[in-house]
Amino acid sequence: MHDATVVDHTTRLQSIISTYLLANSSTLIHTLPKSSAFPSLPVEFLQNFESASTPSYLISALHLARLIKTPAEIELIRKANAISSRAHEVIMRLLGRDANGLIQGQANGAVMPAQWRIEKEAEAEAVFVASCRREG
Repeated sequence: MHDATVVDHTTRLQSIISTYLLANSSTLIHTLPKSSAFPSLPVEFLQNFESASTPSYLISALHLARLIKTPAEIELIRKANAISSRAHEVIMRLLGRDANGLIQGQANGAVMPAQWRIEKEAEAEAVFVASCRREG
């Protein structure tokens, strides 16, 4: 699935980067800026590689990647939007049927069986997820 030559545990990251930096002294490690908006790097990482790292380029590259979409990505976004829209419709129809029964005074004999009534946010989320999964 991914074009990787080596996959290893994160516990080995420091030693791998150290080895690489010794062999390639001009290497630059791109990091996210120090901010509460991003998870912080481990202290050991900062101590050992701070001189070889910079936060100057990664944020702008991420923003650019978020803006530029290929035709295939746009098609996937359209598909996801259509699936999400239909899932929201399902929830609204379920809520509407139940509300209609309650408005007409059919609290016990509502159109919807009690086990299908959406009464909590988690229940609406479950219906949404089930609808999305059903469509792929």
